[in-house]
Amino acid sequence: ELEPTPQEAITDGLDIVVSLPSLHDELMYPIYLDMLKNTVTTKECLHSFCADCFITGLGKRLVSKRSLRPDPNFGALISKIYPSHDDCEVHQERVLARINKPSHQQALSHSTEEGLKIQARNRLQRGKK
Repeated sequence: ELEPTPQEAITDGLDIVVSLPSLHDELMYPIYLDMLKNTVTTKECLHSFCADCFITGLGKRLVSKRSLRPDPNFGALISKIYPSHDDCEVHQERVLARINKPSHQQALSHSTEEGLKIQARNRLQRGKK
């Protein structure tokens, strides 16, 4: 099995600014909507997973667990961006509130409209009797 050669670090002094919300999405684990923990990465496609979730769920379908490797650097990156898990949760709650707000309002409006239609139909049926 061939091991890929590591990429050289870019040391040109150039700083790249990335917004926290765009990074947040990359660091979230979609299965339980929280930050990746105890990260492992597949050697073939370089997708990252939480070790516990992968081994208990996805790992059952994996032919060889040798294609999985611990990724402490990714965990260190997450810790660097979110030194406190509480900070991450606060940010996550803000993002979820922003995402959910329009959909809740639309659902409430739709539900109210449907309720009014049902009430109007029931009034007509009572009037015919």
